Amino acid sequence: MVEKTSPRDKTCETTVGGWGGAGWQGGHLIASTFWGASMRYNLVPMQGTQVNQGLMKRVENGTRPCLKNKKNGDKVTDYLIRVQYPDNTTVVPDRIYVSMSPTISGTTREFKFNFPNKVTDSKDLKTLQTRMRTAFVNAGCKDAQFI
Repeated sequence: MVEKTSPRDKTCETTVGGWGGAGWQGGHLIASTFWGASMRYNLVPMQGTQVNQGLMKRVENGTRPCLKNKKNGDKVTDYLIRVQYPDNTTVVPDRIYVSMSPTISGTTREFKFNFPNKVTDSKDLKTLQTRMRTAFVNAGCKDAQFI
């Protein structure tokens, strides 16, 4: 995992987002700020506000502090974003799975979580946000920006 910004292709992002309909965006599986390409193989339709700009942004912001102290050997390995489709005909995933293994001060702690690719009610959203924050904090990424 590297913190380096990749060039963005707004046309591809808009096209992919359009496959989901109004309110959807072409969201990066690997964030552009982690050198994730704005190309079809790294973009899927994501619900805009809650998922792409919300939960996936939290994944990005939570990962960033895990990379801060490189002199201490801090890093993130086994970073995997996987999507699930409801059937074999749709291009819009219904669930997003995240797993990674941050190493902080020589200790590696793998964690996983997943969330729906749709608008959820405020109670469920708060539960997802808390679960994500807890995973990053327990891994040693204590200064995660979204806390």
